[in-house]
Amino acid sequence: MNKKGFTLIEVLIALAILGIISISLIQGTAVVIKHNAYLEHRKIAIELAQGVINRISTLPYDSIATGNANKKIGSINYQESWNITDLGDIKRIEVTVSWSEGTNRNSHSVTLTTFKRST
Repeated sequence: MNKKGFTLIEVLIALAILGIISISLIQGTAVVIKHNAYLEHRKIAIELAQGVINRISTLPYDSIATGNANKKIGSINYQESWNITDLGDIKRIEVTVSWSEGTNRNSHSVTLTTFKRST
């Protein structure tokens, strides 16, 4: 008997393999998209923290004080807080920007630190 074409079992096995590969690719894509969103939010948080440091660095030494602020960018609320530690003739400025994302509202934060010397 001359055999031409595929048997039903061969087709089913090929479809199962194709299905497994497709599911893996879809899951991998979802992970990449989620990670890209996190990196974008982290980039925004770093830019916000750097902006706070830039604003504080223009203030007179004696008027630098601890504080906080909230900013909404897109659908994400960013909480900025800055803590000032007086070390004598130097002030340590620590800026933290926090945000929550995702369906389970995972909390993330970025902290930048700098120093300002009295003049």
